[in-house]
Amino acid sequence: MPDSNTSFPGIIDYVAVHGSKTLEEVPLSAVDGLVFSAMSYIHFDGLIPDSPQEAPAVKETAAAILALPERKRLLRVRSLENQRLLEEMAKSRRFSGLRLTAYRDIKSPDLEMQFSAITLLLGSGDIFVVFRGTDGTLIGWKEDFNLGFQDTVPGQWTACYYLSNMASLAAGSVWVGGHSKGGNLAVFSAACTFPDITPRIRAVFNYDGPGFSQAVLDTPGYRTALPLVRTFLPQSSVVGMLLGHEESYTIVQSGLKGLMQHDPYSWEIRDGDFIRLKEITEGSCLVDRTIKTWISELSPEERRAFVDTVFDILRSSGATRTGELLLPDNVMEIIGSFLKETSVKRDNILLPLTSLLKAAGKTLTSFYLDAS
Repeated sequence: MPDSNTSFPGIIDYVAVHGSKTLEEVPLSAVDGLVFSAMSYIHFDGLIPDSPQEAPAVKETAAAILALPERKRLLRVRSLENQRLLEEMAKSRRFSGLRLTAYRDIKSPDLEMQFSAITLLLGSGDIFVVFRGTDGTLIGWKEDFNLGFQDTVPGQWTACYYLSNMASLAAGSVWVGGHSKGGNLAVFSAACTFPDITPRIRAVFNYDGPGFSQAVLDTPGYRTALPLVRTFLPQSSVVGMLLGHEESYTIVQSGLKGLMQHDPYSWEIRDGDFIRLKEITEGSCLVDRTIKTWISELSPEERRAFVDTVFDILRSSGATRTGELLLPDNVMEIIGSFLKETSVKRDNILLPLTSLLKAAGKTLTSFYLDAS
């Protein structure tokens, strides 16, 4: 195992160092897939035509974004890491000439769906379809929680349509990927696409994405797509362990701790490949066991009532993004809304939380008994 006190480069350094080699010189890798998945969090609204014939190169799109005044630029890149990644991609031989097409960014309160995707034209008719993970909107987080009591969500079917459409327009091989919820969408889209497209899919990269209900795992489409799935998790993964998985996975060393390891910029790389570990941490196993025990002890109706009530109260504050929830006025509004709810609505939250604490107690007790 690498020295935990040693810091290794991540995907930005990877692009800077290994971006001198084109995809023809060094074939597309799982690290490239994570680069594309991180890039998908950038907002490309108004910059990417739908027509592949008019698709701009990465370097052209980067120049348009980086030339914006700081405030407008940050609204698009969302983080300094995303900006640095885009800058390095624009300078590299490997990524600068790749073209971008079919950008989608949909937020539907009615469908409780936050969906975004973009396709990279790799040359020779090959494409990489990448799905964005959860953003900072309450809609996006509500959609994630809906997976706890719904077999499928609208975003998954939108991803299926998107992949099928893009693959039908392309003549060559297809790669699919995404980080977090984007990884879930990538796997789902490959599982439900047209049968004639599946043989053209080279790989489905799932970077710490949650799994699926048993109903999805049992479908013939999932069974067909399963050999194509390449799942990567940080050593203390929480998100990537959620729900059902049947694929094997690769453990990647992250330079951060706990939940922060979900950040793709923390995943460490050496000699052009992920630093791989043999197993996930005990903490990750304990959290996974606790959550699975908790979910199994709640009926789908109880899970739905819990999620719907929590998000109804959060939305009552007027916040639309998770970052707004901790503003003092919004905190007071959320507390007030909870206290004004009926006892039935309050129990929709309190009883499952009590069940979660009991599940955690059972898990810890079992862990210490096994250890002794």
